[in-house]
Formats: sequence, C-alpha cells, structure tokens
Amino acid sequence: MVYCENCGQEDLDTWEELPDGTIVCSEKCKNEWAEVIKANRKESGVMENKMEIEIYQSGDKEHQDSIWYNGDVAKLSQGDRMVTIVAVGEIRIHDKDGLVYDGKMRNNGIDGGLETDKDLKKIGNDYEDKYHWENNNWFEIIAVIKDGKQLFDGGIYHEYDSAIDNAKQILNDDGYWGKRK
Repeated sequence: MVYCENCGQEDLDTWEELPDGTIVCSEKCKNEWAEVIKANRKESGVMENKMEIEIYQSGDKEHQDSIWYNGDVAKLSQGDRMVTIVAVGEIRIHDKDGLVYDGKMRNNGIDGGLETDKDLKKIGNDYEDKYHWENNNWFEIIAVIKDGKQLFDGGIYHEYDSAIDNAKQILNDDGYWGKRK
C-alpha cells in the first residue's frame, strides 16, 4: 500500500517520490513537505545559504589570461565560507635588448601591442624568440572561514574562467570544508 507521507492519504493511484525518498500525492503536498523540511533545517541550525559572488575585475573571452588582471579579482561566499581569487606575480616580457612589457609598454615595446589573448602568441619561452617571458603572473585561490582563518591555498590558475570555476567547486565541496574546521 502506497500512502502520502504529508497528508496521510492511502491507496494512491498516482504519486511522486521526492529525492529524499518521501512519497507525496500532489503538488500541494510536495510544496508543504518542502516547507516542513526547510523549517526543520532552520530549527536544527542547518541553513541553506546561497552562493554570493562579488566580481571586482570582469573577464571575457578575449581576456582569459592572468596577464590582464592584478590584485583582487573576485570573492565568493556561502554561509561561513569564503573563497577569494587574486591575481599575483610580476609580469616581465623581454626582447633581445631587455624589458619591453611589465604591465606597461617599455623601451622597444611589442610590435602591434597587446590587446587580447591572441596577441600573447607573440611571446615565446626561449631567449631566441623575438619576445619571451621572464616572469608571468597567475591567479591564486585562497579559502578562508569568515573568522579570517586561512584554510587553503587553492592552487595556481592561468585562465580567468578556470579560476572562477575552481573557486565555485571549492566553495561547494562540503567534504573539503568539513575536514578543515
């Protein structure tokens, strides 16, 4: 015999099983059951917090590389969890004569300038290349509990979207946070 766990109606011809295994007979009972669960969570101290995202420096498809960013990039928070994304590190691009870019064009500059990620293909990793990286910056993810205790240096990322996506994953990883409190 199947019965609705919300209203108690028995011998149901149609019903819905909710993700928690509860059987309900109607949309009305489904909504009422959701309110009961929400109230029970609130009483027990379990709150359903929404993720809040503050973007300090916006990214786009043409500016994914960390070279375009400096300092605080974003803060993601949920309940007592907070994850920050920061662009750190020194940028130095050289040609055969020395420094040509460190956030600003210097000396000989770079032919055609630097406007988008596509322009970064001009820069190689070898001293024989017309332009080469001496130093580059990166994104770091830092996880903290809102009391200020730093829990985690979440790694190094070189692309904006990757840093944002990984910060979201860290923020939502209950297992990670449970092990570190």
